[in-house]
Amino acid sequence: MSAFLSQYNMKDLLVDLMLHYGGKWITKSLLVYDKKYVSTRRDTSADLLDYDKIVKEYTKNLGSVLVKQILVKGTSGKFYLLEGSEGIKTLQCLLNEQFKVVYFFDVDDFEETVSAPNIIHHSEAYLVECEYGTDAETESDDD
Repeated sequence: MSAFLSQYNMKDLLVDLMLHYGGKWITKSLLVYDKKYVSTRRDTSADLLDYDKIVKEYTKNLGSVLVKQILVKGTSGKFYLLEGSEGIKTLQCLLNEQFKVVYFFDVDDFEETVSAPNIIHHSEAYLVECEYGTDAETESDDD
């Protein structure tokens, strides 16, 4: 996909942001978030996503004291660390009509740091399963 096409689609893409907070991280064998509260921001322009605004949303409106980390859930459900504008740019490149609900999670000042791969090293492919059918009959050459 060309950079122009990606930027053009980004301006038209509206995403829903699901900001999870107040839950608990479970870091035993797999990284799991025990959900508590979710704050939703609907129809946010994807090209206007900003790391500092997300942090501010957690500290000013959702009761976080100091945000140590922001994590985002990938298409497969795997968690990725989101850091700064480079992380936001990577996230924006992943957004499309099939992946336009973004799940954010914060690690507050009183919580232990969570170990997760950085989103800039994202390697998941977003696959859309398509099934095709036809009502036409096939013919074989069995003369």
